[in-house]
Amino acid sequence: MDVSWSSKLIREYMDDGFFEDAVKVYVKMLEYGVPVEEFQFFPPLIKAFGGLLDIGKVREIHAHLLKFRALDDVYVENSLLGVYWKCGEAEDAIQLFWKMPVKDSVSWNTMISGFYRSGDNRGSLRTFSQMIREHGVFPNRVACLSALSSCSALESLVHGKEIHAFVVKSGFDDDFLVSGLIDMYMKCGDAKNAQYVFDDEESIRMNAVIWNVMINGYVSNGNLSQAMDLFLEMLATGIVPDSSTMVAALVLCTELLDLAVGKQIHGWAISLGLNNDVRVETALTDMYFKCGDTKTGLDIFKSSRTRNTVMWGAVISNCAQSGFPIEALDLFHNYIIEYGFADSVLILAALRACSSLTWKSKGLQIHGLLVKSGLGSDVFIG
Repeated sequence: MDVSWSSKLIREYMDDGFFEDAVKVYVKMLEYGVPVEEFQFFPPLIKAFGGLLDIGKVREIHAHLLKFRALDDVYVENSLLGVYWKCGEAEDAIQLFWKMPVKDSVSWNTMISGFYRSGDNRGSLRTFSQMIREHGVFPNRVACLSALSSCSALESLVHGKEIHAFVVKSGFDDDFLVSGLIDMYMKCGDAKNAQYVFDDEESIRMNAVIWNVMINGYVSNGNLSQAMDLFLEMLATGIVPDSSTMVAALVLCTELLDLAVGKQIHGWAISLGLNNDVRVETALTDMYFKCGDTKTGLDIFKSSRTRNTVMWGAVISNCAQSGFPIEALDLFHNYIIEYGFADSVLILAALRACSSLTWKSKGLQIHGLLVKSGLGSDVFIG
């Protein structure tokens, strides 16, 4: 059992997703006394430990790496850094990062993306800034996209514009970054600059994703007429809408209370074979309810084969709010039979239905379910 054969086996197991088998090879190497100081196989082995999502085992391999002085190699350290983030151990990742004697662009990019994925948007932007200004290392496309997403979450237009300038200066130009820039500007309430980015990228405007981001952005900013104009322009350009486009357009019709256009979009969804997508079905039911066509909304829900908890919640809430409390309670009862639990949104809808019917006994039953579910302290229900 030599190092080169073991390394090859570990890499193959890792590539095929057999993480436990990869780890077992390493354990056998230790048992047979095979010299593991030659650390070429450590990066795939580290990823195998990470694939198990067992932080205890990850820390074990970290200790082995220290023992064999394998952490002198930045490639090995970067692999360990990525695994700590993957396991949700931000503190371990941060400690490892700042102890690294050498940090390359991969190290910094991993930290920026890790902070963003863990929800620490300020940490992501702080690291992005430190990388460039204090250490002279330049981020890649993935790091730029993570930083832009952090700007969107924080609605930080100033940082977003700085990253936009860097993206332009670096010559980065792909669909994901364009989408990220448009989304950032829209989330920050700057529809004008979002439109500027959109208009400036003629070469990739055949991508439906770009149009979807623009339409959703206009809707979220309350620019409903611009959103509708853009949707019609998209169709006129010959771009085939996808399920996300249908959802965006249906949300737009819901906001405008435009049942006629909503029905047209329903027809397009059917012709494109998108009407059985659960997100489209949910948006359709919501549109019909909000536009006053409760019967069609219920018919779509009842005939759906893909309905999930989100769709159930939307229909029960809509029934309760649209003057159909009995239907809401019937659906709530069926939901409990099928799933065995209810979240705060569903319970609130059921309580509203009871209130409109003045059904005290039913309300008390639901209150009991509320307490049993541990949702009694929910501020919205209370």
